[in-house]
Amino acid sequence: MATFKLGSTVVWEVWRSRMDARALFAERPRKPKKTKRIKDEIARLVAGGPLCDHQSLESLANATAVPKTTLWRHLKSGWLRRAVSYVTPTLTMEHKEHRLRYCLMHVHRPIGVSGFKMDHMYDVVHIDEKLFNMYKGVTRYYLAPDEGLPYRSTPNKR
Repeated sequence: MATFKLGSTVVWEVWRSRMDARALFAERPRKPKKTKRIKDEIARLVAGGPLCDHQSLESLANATAVPKTTLWRHLKSGWLRRAVSYVTPTLTMEHKEHRLRYCLMHVHRPIGVSGFKMDHMYDVVHIDEKLFNMYKGVTRYYLAPDEGLPYRSTPNKR
């Protein structure tokens, strides 16, 4: 011990670790890996891609060549954001007048009655527009922090 300038406790620890088989497989301290891309680069890639590819993480990963797990990690940390865009009706003055004319067509004032009477509309067939429209009413987008939500409107929403 004196030759190596070690204390008795150090020698005892070395001797004890030699007797323990787990010391042969001691774990090294884990260091986090350095990321390949910085956040600004990922933001540039996400914002540069087409908006139709922002609807799922898988399509966004394919469009930007960034792994899906990396995008998920940034989403969970709050750096990327998930936003929901709703289709809003485009109501011009012409549309408002057309709707008012349609409503007034079904209101009648019988002779000798003081109030108005609505049609029962038993002879009117309403067709569901969802069969004909090719848009989704609600769409989810994955966006970069500085990217704005798209405004989507249509002449007839429902």
